[in-house]
Amino acid sequence: MARQIILLRHAAVGPAYAGRYLGSTDVPIDASQAQCVQGTAHWLARQSIGRCYCSPMLRARQTADLVMPKTSLPVSVDADLREVDFGAWEGKTFDEISRGDALLVDKWAKMEDDFAFPEGESILGFQKRIACAWETMAADPAEVVLATTHGGVIRSMICHALGLPRAYYILFKVRYAACAVIDVFDRNGVLSGLNLPASAEGN
Repeated sequence: MARQIILLRHAAVGPAYAGRYLGSTDVPIDASQAQCVQGTAHWLARQSIGRCYCSPMLRARQTADLVMPKTSLPVSVDADLREVDFGAWEGKTFDEISRGDALLVDKWAKMEDDFAFPEGESILGFQKRIACAWETMAADPAEVVLATTHGGVIRSMICHALGLPRAYYILFKVRYAACAVIDVFDRNGVLSGLNLPASAEGN
């Protein structure tokens, strides 16, 4: 059973997507980000990682490709690690969404059980995926597990692992190409690091 899970957010995407909600939209990382990942890659190489998982999204797989040469481990793609599907809100800014769907935005903020992104994924469906991904990694025989994934997944998984209300996910900011570290005890978690290493860049 894993004693530590490291969650790596993918590197930043291009400036054309800045401030826009990207979940199921499969976009690459910005070409300039390769250098930004190197500090994180060197840090990860010192963490005794025994197993690597990755979201199937291109931006996550590209980031994994940049850090894996330092770990020399194969990567297992896990669909449960993909970002939430924002549906009709994909590619929009928060201001654009608020102007068109103010009532739905309020339900989203409260993380109500019956909330679903229009034409997209439900909150309960997303949370079920997060729980499944956590159980898969926590049950892994490797002592230290790495997952390359997305900001929304990481913040929601922190809440799940720590037993916090899911609406608390908004309290955690995870930078691009940076890691959250969760120590595992009986499949529950303690957050022992956020936005590591200190040299990681991104917003």
